[in-house]
Amino acid sequence: MLQALDIEVGFPLGQGWSRRTVLRALRGVSVTVAQGETVGIVGESGCGKSTLARVLLGLIEPDSGQVLLEGRSVSHRHPAALRQLRRSVQMVFQDPRGSLDPRLTIRESIAEPLRCLRPEVSAREHRTLIGRTLEQVGLDRELASRYPHELSGGQCQRAGIARALVAGPACLVCDEPVSALDLSIQGQIVNLLADLRREIGVGVLFISHNLSVVRHLCDRVLVMHLGQVVEEGSAAAVLSTPRHPYTKLLLSSELLAEPGRPLPVLPDGEPASPLSPPTGCSFVGRCPVVMETCHHEPPLMNQDTVGHSLRCHRWPDSTNSTHSPAMPRNTAARRPK
Repeated sequence: MLQALDIEVGFPLGQGWSRRTVLRALRGVSVTVAQGETVGIVGESGCGKSTLARVLLGLIEPDSGQVLLEGRSVSHRHPAALRQLRRSVQMVFQDPRGSLDPRLTIRESIAEPLRCLRPEVSAREHRTLIGRTLEQVGLDRELASRYPHELSGGQCQRAGIARALVAGPACLVCDEPVSALDLSIQGQIVNLLADLRREIGVGVLFISHNLSVVRHLCDRVLVMHLGQVVEEGSAAAVLSTPRHPYTKLLLSSELLAEPGRPLPVLPDGEPASPLSPPTGCSFVGRCPVVMETCHHEPPLMNQDTVGHSLRCHRWPDSTNSTHSPAMPRNTAARRPK
């Protein structure tokens, strides 16, 4: 349904001593979302997750690579192609209140994509289509006449999902859609997205820091680090038996309400800077199983027979890895202050 192939994105930051300084946000990233599939993207802040989402939505033009919609290349430079992309791929934002215009009622906010992206729909059909979409997301039709400040955070997020669905997209890009909500409301929104996927077959690209939510909702997971995908596979495989040292570290840092669970172990070394990424592996500064090759040669993305992909020089040995997280070189665990 939606593909990104070898996407490269850099942001110029000004003049350096001899050349323009560029922050390399994405480095050869590829992702595919099939019809009715939910793909999760996880990684620490600054790894390029939101930049990838903006590229898929046509908000950022990549330096290289291409975006494919149903197998056809979409160039963001052509208005007609960009309009087709916007109609087929819609966004659910992180902040439910901030994403809605406070001066518009919920009905007016949901009707806006219809006017812009589906001009063939008459004004008479707007009310029927908006009411049907509100029912799909679990909102009473009477709430359509209210303003965002009159709704709860969960209701605002449902309204945001309705606004994304009303134009009939094939794919939703959700950038941290539940992080600003209460815990009880998070479960309702996650279940709503799962129901929409089953009922109307919409594909979902789900960006989140909450690994428990990703484990519950997603079919496949991509782990990003410093603008690259370092591990990809089914959610069950990646989140239960991770192979890349960075994925193991990410899972070990998850805070869970389990009595007796030790505090996360912090790794040795400093994280690499996107302004000057390492020549070899991007995780070389914090990897507990680093080799000499890792300092000089960038690892390639390799895939095994079950579709589990890994960007690591120790890829042949990692197939026998267990769920236990990679420990830092210093055996004395360091607790966060």
